[in-house]
Amino acid sequence: MVEESLFFDGSRPLAERTDIATADWALARAMENIRARIDHEFGSQAWENISQTRYDSGDYATCTFPSGEGRYTSRDEGMTFGLADEGFPRVLEIVREEVEPIGYDHMIDSSGSAWFYVDFYNRPDGGVVHVTKARGSGLILQVNTGCRPWED
Repeated sequence: MVEESLFFDGSRPLAERTDIATADWALARAMENIRARIDHEFGSQAWENISQTRYDSGDYATCTFPSGEGRYTSRDEGMTFGLADEGFPRVLEIVREEVEPIGYDHMIDSSGSAWFYVDFYNRPDGGVVHVTKARGSGLILQVNTGCRPWED
């Protein structure tokens, strides 16, 4: 049974998904790796808007399904203005290499004339990694775990 959910949420029943603490930790590590790899390949960036909030520090929201209540996190994971548009395809490769192993393997590219806009979804467990870049301007990384079970 697929539970009614937001578009970025998963198809698995809530109790079968990776728990919120594990999912949030994995996304935080992946984002750290992505920023470090971008710095290594394109030169050190002046990263801004990196949220310091995490699930383990009590930053989460609740979500409700017929089968129970879950939790999710949503946060900014960085913004930088030091990347040329020509580097965006390589940035996407870096993001894909870091997020596919943790389940974010379904990419949707909604880019247009003014923005690069790419999402990596975790369709079974839920969640999304947003990668956006205004053409000629800043790169933005954002994450949302999707609704997940938790343990007390």
